[in-house]
Amino acid sequence: ISAAAQRPILLSGDDTMALFTAGGRRLLDKAKLPQAFVGKPLLQDLNGDGTTDVLITTVEGVWGYCIEITKGGSAYLRIINGLLASFVVVSFLFEYFEDPSIVSRRSTDA
Repeated sequence: ISAAAQRPILLSGDDTMALFTAGGRRLLDKAKLPQAFVGKPLLQDLNGDGTTDVLITTVEGVWGYCIEITKGGSAYLRIINGLLASFVVVSFLFEYFEDPSIVSRRSTDA
């Protein structure tokens, strides 16, 4: 798979642009432009981070949009959050369906 096949797809209209994954299946981000642009957007690495950024020329100026790619959260964090949520639900169900004939006593009760 070549690097060119992995580049995101940029769609632009009169005053908006949208960035899709290389396959076009998922919207990565969209932006509303402050003015209508003249000419084609220029795709170039503006800040030297290795990702292609967008440079747009309008009647009143030049706008640069730096694209930052962030990876999703770790699987470990998702697992811990899932276990915590499960614990809260199970604790609630135990309290909700507790037998009313059983009287809870605290260690400080006489």
